[in-house]
Amino acid sequence: PPRSTLFPYTTLFRSVSIREGTSKREVTLQEFVDHVNEILTTTETSDVPFRVARRLPRLLRNVDLLTPEQRESSSQSYRRHVLFEDPNGHFTLEVRVWEAGQATPACSIPFWSVLGVYKGELRESCYRRLHRPDTGVRLVPNGVTHHRAGDVTYLDPVVENFHRFDNPTSELTVSVHVLGTDRRSYENITDCHLPDELPAAVAMPVNP
Repeated sequence: PPRSTLFPYTTLFRSVSIREGTSKREVTLQEFVDHVNEILTTTETSDVPFRVARRLPRLLRNVDLLTPEQRESSSQSYRRHVLFEDPNGHFTLEVRVWEAGQATPACSIPFWSVLGVYKGELRESCYRRLHRPDTGVRLVPNGVTHHRAGDVTYLDPVVENFHRFDNPTSELTVSVHVLGTDRRSYENITDCHLPDELPAAVAMPVNP
């Protein structure tokens, strides 16, 4: 069953107790979308990511959530499959499929985000940004957290920080993401950098 993890203070994401989620039935995609819409209309903005995160474990337990096509990966980079786009641009729900070793750049995301691991494991590496005298940017490592199947966590964008995710295992990883923005805004994020310790550029995601 999904389990709760206590993350170190250096993580960009905040831990969530999912005991409530484990005691309730799984939900369908449409039921989860309805829950998110209800949260957005009845909750203070600052509390939205936590409340969405409390709902996500029940979706992660839905073994029929994804079609075979939505589980497909790419050898070029992690692959994104959009499950739902809010017509008003309030949020996007997507799945990401990661082959062994695939990763993101280190990015600062200006909107709330909730992440749940559906299968496998993701490693989150956090960084602080230091400005160089030559106007360049240096990212300093600030902690590592491993998120495994059933783990749910959320991003509070109030404090600027950077994170990157990678699949540290030899198996396929599948993650579910609820993004507090429309798809176009997410795809246009430009505040991304390559940490100094990485030997080569990281490919951008492959979209279906």
